[in-house]
Amino acid sequence: MTPQTRAFSPLPLREGVGGGVLGGESAPATAASLRTPPPTPSRKGRGRRGFTLIEAMAALVLVGIVLPIAMQGISMALQTTSRADHLAEAVELCRSKLAEVSAAADPSNFATGGQFPDQPAYSWQTTYTTRDDGTDEITCTVTWQQADGQRSTSLVTLAYPAGNSTTASSGSTQ
Repeated sequence: MTPQTRAFSPLPLREGVGGGVLGGESAPATAASLRTPPPTPSRKGRGRRGFTLIEAMAALVLVGIVLPIAMQGISMALQTTSRADHLAEAVELCRSKLAEVSAAADPSNFATGGQFPDQPAYSWQTTYTTRDDGTDEITCTVTWQQADGQRSTSLVTLAYPAGNSTTASSGSTQ
């Protein structure tokens, strides 16, 4: 008696497919014969297309939550940009006014305030004081109105009394 060996097959044997114990001898299994049939549609004659009502409502709720947050972020970015633009313009106007005052022969006789002719939304004010060390301190403040209130920025420079060159300057914003 000779022992019989059986071939190992990784696929389960089905009756009539690929030969084997249950089905007798038949054609070897092919990829096409092992393929599962396509799923049947849930409704007669049509496959599932589009979105369900629940999916559409969930998408609308998500948009309703995300959209206001995104719009608030855009609004804050625009406000910040506007503030930065106004501040940059005010600093440039302040620098030009300080240059005019410093270039004057006697800065103490210079006008102390007014509006810029080419920028009526901005007004300026200068103060002039003589310090203990003999230098003159000239402060220029530019003010403008924004939606959230009045804003201002100030620049300070030091000059020698005889109208000589500027020795130092500093600035602040409110």
